[in-house]
Amino acid sequence: MTFTNIISECLAAHPRANLIQVPAIIHKLPRLSSQFGYEIYILREDLTGFGLGGNKTRKVDFLIGDALAKRATTLVTIKATSFSRNAAAGASACGLEFHVVLPGIESGQNPLSQLVFAKWGTQLHYEGNDPTALLNRQKTLEASLRNQGKNVYVLNPGGSDAIGAMSYVAVFEEICAFSARTGIHFSHIVHSSSSAGTQAGLVVGQ
Repeated sequence: MTFTNIISECLAAHPRANLIQVPAIIHKLPRLSSQFGYEIYILREDLTGFGLGGNKTRKVDFLIGDALAKRATTLVTIKATSFSRNAAAGASACGLEFHVVLPGIESGQNPLSQLVFAKWGTQLHYEGNDPTALLNRQKTLEASLRNQGKNVYVLNPGGSDAIGAMSYVAVFEEICAFSARTGIHFSHIVHSSSSAGTQAGLVVGQ
């Protein structure tokens, strides 16, 4: 069994919502390669074809897949992040109710975020800027929704948990498959990191 097959077997246990188009395109950046003297390629996460694009769409695909497998009817998360906006798109596409608890007040929110959330039917709730108050409001909302008979699935901020990280184990599988197909092998992977879900998935895949 090849290394890629081992990863595939592990990933098969995790349902996906099948919202995105993968594998993502990998192509060379000739001018940047020439400037720095290295062969530099880019993984086009902006072209996975769903929501607003980017790495969060992969996490959304796995997390909503897990939510659907658990028969969730309602998703809840906090903050107006790129993850929340892509999750709003995913929830809308899959017929799930979506709630986001936002810090601050309605008039202080980014109007573009408000427009995006409205487009996908997201229900917004406002709380003060204190992080503890924000989490407490999320828990109160979650309990209220459950009392209404809804099956609630909570999305961690940024989609950074074990399920979300599996989406980047899948990316490592894609990179391995690309190398096997093309004969192009990479010595380094460079990526940004914030809540570390992307990083964790790549490390596990490695």
